[in-house]
Amino acid sequence: MEKSRGFTLIELLIIIAIFAIAGWLFAGILPVFLKFQNQQTATNEIGTQLNFVIQTIQRLVRESSLALVNDDGNKDNDALLGQPHSRLVLRTATTTTDATSVWLEGGTVKIKEGNSEAVAITTADVQANQLTFIKNSHYPGHDTIQINLTLSRGLFSRSLQSAIGRVSAATFDSSLLPGADKIWDVGQGSTRWRNGNLSGDLEIGGNVFDLFNCNALCEKDIVTGLVWDDNDRTATWWNTASNTCLTKGARLPTVGELYQRSFAAGTARWTGDVASTTLAFTVDATSIGTDNITASTKVYRCVR
Repeated sequence: MEKSRGFTLIELLIIIAIFAIAGWLFAGILPVFLKFQNQQTATNEIGTQLNFVIQTIQRLVRESSLALVNDDGNKDNDALLGQPHSRLVLRTATTTTDATSVWLEGGTVKIKEGNSEAVAITTADVQANQLTFIKNSHYPGHDTIQINLTLSRGLFSRSLQSAIGRVSAATFDSSLLPGADKIWDVGQGSTRWRNGNLSGDLEIGGNVFDLFNCNALCEKDIVTGLVWDDNDRTATWWNTASNTCLTKGARLPTVGELYQRSFAAGTARWTGDVASTTLAFTVDATSIGTDNITASTKVYRCVR
């Protein structure tokens, strides 16, 4: 029977050499692999958060009614165009989100909407190193907001520039004309313009409505310049009539104003000439009298 024999010394040395070489190669490859894996993780995280921040800001800009850039967060301050600034301030039509601010603080990108608390839109996995905004206006009525953002994680960083276009207040260098006569409107009852600033004449072919929030047609007295609520109202008490006019930014007319407009004929009317704390002047077609403030129902109109 043949005896089994072990490895010779030379064979053992060869095996040990092979394992040593393999270990040396593995030890050299492992750090490279780990570094590559860390780089890929950092790159993916930075890219994800860069895209999220840019997309969030783009959405907010497009939903806003006015975009401002400055360094103090003032919602009425639009700083120099074409220059980098640290804050983006967005005016919105909703009071709960007006104004919305975006800025960099403590390595984090933050957003504050209206009076709510500021929230971070980047996580602790990345560091925000730079965030600036540049506003440019392009005639007529187009603005762009350029965003410069840099995020980093460990030794890896990435920068991204993005420009967001939006329509600002329109600017015209010619007459603004409708496509057809007596068809189109400017504003409507539920969505109205606030103020109008004109340097010339205002020509109106129809009636003037809602000059002081009256319920119906309003009429302006060319001689006195007073605006009358052309709508007969009724009130049992003088206090009710007077307070109704006050809430509309108007008042009850005086006796003289009623006679001047020939509104005295036909029935007694409440006037703004108060005789005492308990009596109020009324006027009819022929005379001026006093009635108890809680007297019978009378008609009235408001004037401003």
